[in-house]
Amino acid sequence: MADMREVHVALAAALSPIASTRTPAENFLSHAEHANPAAYLSALLAVITHQATNHGDTAAAAAAIATASVPAEVRTLACLALKNSCVRVWRGGGGGATAAGQHGGQAGNRARLRGNNGQTPTQVIQPEEKSQLRQAMLNAAITEIEASRATQLALALAKVARIDFPNNWPRLFHELAAAAGLGGGSQTTTHNGTAAAAAAAASPTATMRGYLCVHHVLSELSTKRLSADRLAYTGACALLWPAAWEHWCHDMHGIIAHVDACFAGTTQETNAALVERWRLGLKVVRRLLLRGEADPEDDSDPNTSDARRLAEVTPILQSALEALIARRAAWRARSSTHPNALSTVLAWGPKKLLQTLGDAQVQYPHSSRRSVPGVLHVCFLASTSDDCLSADGGARIASLAMSYAREVASCSAYFSSSAWESAPTAATMHESSPTRFLMGIGDTEAAAADGGGGGGGTTSWRPFDVPTATQLIRAIIARHIALQSEDATSWLENAESYHHEQMSGGAGGSAAAADAQKCRASAEYLILSIVALHRDWASSPTLGASCGKTNHVAAMLTRELEEARAMIAKDASFGADGSPTETCMRLEAACAAVSACAYDLYDHVPFGSWLCEGDASILWMLALRGVGLGARALRRRACLAVAAWVADIPDESRAAVYAALLPSLVDADLAVSLAACHALNTLINDWGFNSADLLEGARAHIGGADAGATMVQALMGIVSRCEELDSHTLGIETLASLIDRLGPEAKPYCALLASVLPQAWALSAQQNILLRDRLLVVMRHTTCALGEASPTLHAIVLPAIWESTDPARPDDFLALAVEALRLWRAVLRSAPTASDDLLLLLPRLAVLAEMSTEHARSVLSLVESYVLLAGDAAFIGDGGRAICAVFHSMVGQLNDVGTGLMMRALELSVQAAPRGAVAALSGVLSRVIKLIASGDETDTVCGYAACVLSRVAFTAPEVGGGAAGLAALASASGVTGAWPKVVAIWLGQAYAGMADAPRRRLLALGALVLIVQRDASAWSVATPLSEALKQAARESGELPTAAGVSVERSVSFELYDAGGSGDDADDEGAEVGRRAALFAQDPANAPVLSTTRQALASLGNPPELAALQV
Repeated sequence: MADMREVHVALAAALSPIASTRTPAENFLSHAEHANPAAYLSALLAVITHQATNHGDTAAAAAAIATASVPAEVRTLACLALKNSCVRVWRGGGGGATAAGQHGGQAGNRARLRGNNGQTPTQVIQPEEKSQLRQAMLNAAITEIEASRATQLALALAKVARIDFPNNWPRLFHELAAAAGLGGGSQTTTHNGTAAAAAAAASPTATMRGYLCVHHVLSELSTKRLSADRLAYTGACALLWPAAWEHWCHDMHGIIAHVDACFAGTTQETNAALVERWRLGLKVVRRLLLRGEADPEDDSDPNTSDARRLAEVTPILQSALEALIARRAAWRARSSTHPNALSTVLAWGPKKLLQTLGDAQVQYPHSSRRSVPGVLHVCFLASTSDDCLSADGGARIASLAMSYAREVASCSAYFSSSAWESAPTAATMHESSPTRFLMGIGDTEAAAADGGGGGGGTTSWRPFDVPTATQLIRAIIARHIALQSEDATSWLENAESYHHEQMSGGAGGSAAAADAQKCRASAEYLILSIVALHRDWASSPTLGASCGKTNHVAAMLTRELEEARAMIAKDASFGADGSPTETCMRLEAACAAVSACAYDLYDHVPFGSWLCEGDASILWMLALRGVGLGARALRRRACLAVAAWVADIPDESRAAVYAALLPSLVDADLAVSLAACHALNTLINDWGFNSADLLEGARAHIGGADAGATMVQALMGIVSRCEELDSHTLGIETLASLIDRLGPEAKPYCALLASVLPQAWALSAQQNILLRDRLLVVMRHTTCALGEASPTLHAIVLPAIWESTDPARPDDFLALAVEALRLWRAVLRSAPTASDDLLLLLPRLAVLAEMSTEHARSVLSLVESYVLLAGDAAFIGDGGRAICAVFHSMVGQLNDVGTGLMMRALELSVQAAPRGAVAALSGVLSRVIKLIASGDETDTVCGYAACVLSRVAFTAPEVGGGAAGLAALASASGVTGAWPKVVAIWLGQAYAGMADAPRRRLLALGALVLIVQRDASAWSVATPLSEALKQAARESGELPTAAGVSVERSVSFELYDAGGSGDDADDEGAEVGRRAALFAQDPANAPVLSTTRQALASLGNPPELAALQV
């Protein structure tokens, strides 16, 4: 048993960078946890708190710890070790029968998975030890001064609570409430010595730590989903809510008074404890409010306690939000003269309040409905004021405000014909809660009466009406959609990064730039939501009459675009250099807003005429050659407009669009080039793509130059000019799509691609692995385009396939194997002959098949392609051994679908290469016979297996086929009497389980071959064979069918098996011809009646086979 002195020394040594010192210490700590978890946890707590424990610590050790100065990093490591150890050892016993019954047998499995390298503790923590440890952890958490250690202790407490609450720790939340000063102290002061915790809660630090513990415990318990756990959690929230809400309201009142005092100059001190407690209190309130409800599905009932609580709370939160936002302007003007702690209140507070109100509105829209008008008013102000562009939280607040407005606009429950009849009027809304909130915060009854409780005004108030919506949209276009000075700076510094930041909505760049881009994305989504809302209103039978069945917001956006186009046409200051002007930026913003709503504006904006006609058309913007930022911005926006409106581009205008995009593809500004590349990618992948538009139509517009070659060179230039992965991926994907859609017409450009692919593949090794995946796609499409000329790419393609399918490089294999196998398949299907280089890849198939069945379908398809391409040569040497290993690894290891695919590949191997396959695969064929003879397989599996044997029956006896060869294979299977069993199953359950008419005919004619070769077992099943032959004759139309009987008509194997499947249909290449030639000579396509008559005649029409007289 380790005492706290030993644990203290080991923790200090575990921090050493020297492995010889650190490793023994780590092993000691692991052994101590395994040997006696309770003592180990007690020792960790002693190191953290400088106090002795009752688990064997000597007085000398306790004195040494108490008097020594424990380094901060050792105490921090002890907190981390405590948290991680609780996860591993707390559940492992000591919980009594109740815990065992609750967690069942999975508890031990989880403990072993998370334990010390699979070890389980030799001792379990007893219930009384757990009680002492829980109390010690709680005391340590509420008395810890340093914030990071307090957080780790709170997390450890949360892990314990997840396991012990409520069965083994029923008074958890009473103790937490006492620790946080939320009441409950009188109920717990006599239990487990909680009086000390209650006394400690009188200090500000203890109260804040108590709030921290409550927050993390609630966060952990909220993830439990069992009904009993949810019920206990809801009860705990109900216990904590009244005091938590009251205390936070009191703190909010104090915060507002403190902020006003700072602004008035009556105080220069910052009440940091009040600010921190208010911050943590808001987290707890948010958790209780949004995760403490019984069931969000019951939100439609306004009489539930949860609905009443939300109706009372949300107006107060709205008032707090208004109060803080109203004080942000003064704070920003004088922030340098005020303490930084105010930033927590005025920058962090509005964001969290908006998030809380937004989440409440999304989860409980009915209960939050009363506060929505007031919050929307705040959101409108926050998203259009000067503060919305500030870097000190204003942009983030504006983004959240627009997100809230978007969720409201998208909530169908709010906008029915009677949804807002009882909503408060605008006048009532503005006169209600803010004043009373500032006068006396916490007056929930009065606030509910004003902002969310009762009758409201006499007239309904519908948000996003036409005047409000149009004013809001114009404001956010000017504030957030239009390019700002910060955008210009970012563009000029790094055009490539700027483009991707714009396209991703703020996923990169600095924090300020990211917030600005999030604002722009939120603004676009809000505009889209409002336009869609008014579209629904205009089409509504009840609401459409009020707006004349017209989407006035969409009409406003259209007018905004037309006005901007007309203004720039008259702007003489927008000269040849393309410098940015007000009219230029207005047109750019209008194009952006209209493009964001392209789907909903399709019947308002005549894109066909905007594309080519009138002032400031799309083609006019694309033709701007000025180097100024204004011209570049318009060129880029025109490219993005083409991508957004691609479905509305008239067919007769597509050639002109391709030609207009070509100069932008090679633009010196990468932001313009990448936008043009995005537009080209969208055009190519559109369903209306026509290669003639791109090659011939565009040629006429660019003076006879080859448009295809120009685009290929431009795309390769983008890849070489850019540095970011997103740019490379976009260029390569567009190139792959271009080659794919052009098909054989891309042959003239393949040589150009082949000259750069080796260098691109080599450079991609130094970049993201996903870039190689896209290069494999380009190689595949290029291979398919070249067709029988594809061997010219083998020097590039085959090494890439080998490298990408190497299991010894697991990262590459996981990311590239799927696409590499598709490329491999395209290479084989396009190749005219089997070269030695192709056959050298065959052994890799065996490695892939033996690894797992994940790529079984692709591996079997490759085997088929090799056999069709090389014939008997595929089974010579290493190639034959590899194919044999593939089948051996799959027989009996796949489900019915996989077995069917495997048997089909095996059948094709025997059919296409009878001499090589039957000899090389004799062991596999014996296992197939054993599989059938076992009687354990389904009828479907037996049917596919019997088809393989039918192919062997058609094979000449001198190469191991025919009846004699099958009998020999049956003898080698090791099953006594295997062959008669197989023959009986062949025409019994195998024939009945085969759903395909061509393969049923194959089974019947294969059995007839055995009859001709005088196989005794086959002669014994003449009667079922007769029925099978008659059915095959009826399915092929050789025999008439009875009236009213439906018979599936048999198609030939050439039609049945020659086609591609799924994504691989375009990769067939020359393999289509090889399949057609093979199946044209298939004996299974022979007429059934004449073949049967000839067979009986060759045998002399013996009486034993009279049943076969069809």
